Amino acid sequence: MKTDTCFQPVPARDAATAARFFRRTFLATTILKLALAIIIPFTTDEAYFVVWGRNLDYGYYDHGAMTGWWLWVILLFRDSAWLLRLPAVLVGQFAGWGLWRMLRSIDSEKAGWAATLYLVSPVSMLNFLITTDTPLQFFTVVAVMCVFRGVQRERLRDFFFAGLALGFAFLSKYFAVLLGVSFAVLLLGCLGRPRVKALLVLLAGTIPGVGINVAWNYLHGWVNVLFNLVTRHEKIGLNLYSPAMYLGLLLVLAGPGVLAALLRRNALDRVPWSSAWRKMQGDGTVVLLIVFAVPLTAFFLVAFMRDVGAHWLLSFYPFFAAILFTGFSARGLQGMIRPTAIYVGVPTASLVLALALLPVEAFNRHPSAFNLVLSARPQDMLAELAPYRPRFLLTTPSYAKSALFGFYDRTNVPVIGLGSFHGRQDDLLTDMRAWDGRDIMIVTNNLRSFGHYDDWFARTEIKQHTVHGVRMYVLLGEGFKYAVYREEVLQVIADRYYRMPAWLQHFASSSVFLDRYAIRPRPPDGATH
Repeated sequence: MKTDTCFQPVPARDAATAARFFRRTFLATTILKLALAIIIPFTTDEAYFVVWGRNLDYGYYDHGAMTGWWLWVILLFRDSAWLLRLPAVLVGQFAGWGLWRMLRSIDSEKAGWAATLYLVSPVSMLNFLITTDTPLQFFTVVAVMCVFRGVQRERLRDFFFAGLALGFAFLSKYFAVLLGVSFAVLLLGCLGRPRVKALLVLLAGTIPGVGINVAWNYLHGWVNVLFNLVTRHEKIGLNLYSPAMYLGLLLVLAGPGVLAALLRRNALDRVPWSSAWRKMQGDGTVVLLIVFAVPLTAFFLVAFMRDVGAHWLLSFYPFFAAILFTGFSARGLQGMIRPTAIYVGVPTASLVLALALLPVEAFNRHPSAFNLVLSARPQDMLAELAPYRPRFLLTTPSYAKSALFGFYDRTNVPVIGLGSFHGRQDDLLTDMRAWDGRDIMIVTNNLRSFGHYDDWFARTEIKQHTVHGVRMYVLLGEGFKYAVYREEVLQVIADRYYRMPAWLQHFASSSVFLDRYAIRPRPPDGATH
């Protein structure tokens, strides 16, 4: 009987070549990503996550505590942007190493080429920004490695350690639920026989991470649940545009080199998928397939209701390399690396050159020009505000602007006004009762947003500044009226972002925001008490 070319043993010399190439690529991509971490200006979301790190807690408004904990540790040493981004760089590289470590026990040569292909992929090369997906990806890879080893060695302790990692992934971001579902699908239906005991041991391991998150939510009005399941999805609706965009995103992330290989799969590379499935069940790579397929299928279904962000895929997309590992020969995998590296490298180099050579004024027509200038030239904007600082408290109407100002000024810059459903950590940090009678300045780039601020102050005045071609408006408000603000703003915030569904009210204990201001959400229009 003819043996599949893809699964034939390979000479040690070829395996050594692949391993050597992987190590060199690992070093080169690490250096390149560190360079990007130094060159690319800090983003608004990154600055917002630093707010978490500067205010250590066991939970935060938007997500669990893990991202804040990681940044808190780094902030003990220094608050430079590249150092804060270092975990993202290292975790992305760790994902590549984890792939190589798992796959080399099956075919060491193909493992080297598959892991190298991941390292030069868009998902890997652009993974240098601070996101909540960074710790999620780390604990996802750890959990998958433990399950992979548990399936191969039939050891229950490996599944317990996988559960610990899954619990910490849950403490990072709720997408960890999809990882848990993947493990359930795997252990109950994809290994030839159900592994119920392994699944129960795995679930037991999640208790510490899940318990911390549940405890914080119980004592903070379930704001994580409200944000992730209610307020951010109020405007969702059935559409066909988002699924098409999602499929396009998958194609973009794969790149032309991989797509061309998938389309042509010549006789040398071709392995029937049925044969590949049986092989994956036997060697354990079915673990990686399920961890890739289940979350990405779930995202496709979600796309019929709302847009899917590219960063959603960060923790699960690396396991696409396992599918390529199974479906292609070593030569086929090796042939995808160069076109993928070029595909990623050309636009990345162009971006770096544009940022290095073009003046910041060149981006003035961009919708986020204000934030770009604030990130690229923060001291120039802060210098414009310096004359007002001794008397007026600095605030902005946007969590993005407040986070950036706060990061570069090394202070907490509160958000004033309704803000958005994103980034409401300031609701927990700032007590506006202490503002009563204070003088406050509100900084923005949108003059029209000042239309309703007059009621909050005894007297107001608007100043205009221009910094690197971007207009900055400063409203100087004297004598803040807390009582008016409480009714016009805080009550609306309570109605909009802190109203619990009936089923959740039975499990509620307290809410920092609602209890502080002694307000309660009003029933929605048309509802009765």
